[in-house]
Amino acid sequence: MEIGHQDTTASNFEFLWQVINECLRFNPPAPQTDEYKICKDCTLGGVQFKKDTQVDYSLFSVLHNPNEWYHPEKFLPERFDQSHEYFKTPSGNERHPMSFQPFGIGERKCLGYQLAKTVVPNLVIKLNHFFDFELVDQQYEEEHKFPMAEAVMSNEPPVMVRCKPTDKASQLDGM
Repeated sequence: MEIGHQDTTASNFEFLWQVINECLRFNPPAPQTDEYKICKDCTLGGVQFKKDTQVDYSLFSVLHNPNEWYHPEKFLPERFDQSHEYFKTPSGNERHPMSFQPFGIGERKCLGYQLAKTVVPNLVIKLNHFFDFELVDQQYEEEHKFPMAEAVMSNEPPVMVRCKPTDKASQLDGM
């Protein structure tokens, strides 16, 4: 299976963002948020919280909520395509604005958000342009497995790929 060296024209950037967003949804950079402080007494989901209570929540659970996402256990970039049926919730409603927050929200949002938003798409485009990738371990292709990375450490074996320079890789010498 060849992965990479596809057309990198502007018409494909929309799909690139769909893939990046689905990567972030499927396997968020961190499993949970930092702590948030409750500003005033309130009730959320039938649970009472007092002012100044420290709370955190599972980003993984939010990003895999079956009430918000079609087949949350599957990798489906089309769920970020506004014209696709998966863009809405399984019940056909608009997704809650807080249903996609892989970097957290508000003042406690990850500092790396803007960096990742800028660097990741450019890096993917460059890698895709200058290299072809091939899976070494075909089990991932055959079993449609997606290895899960973790923020700190992972017991999963690495996914091995073969990286082959394309004809355009010689342009890298001047970069």
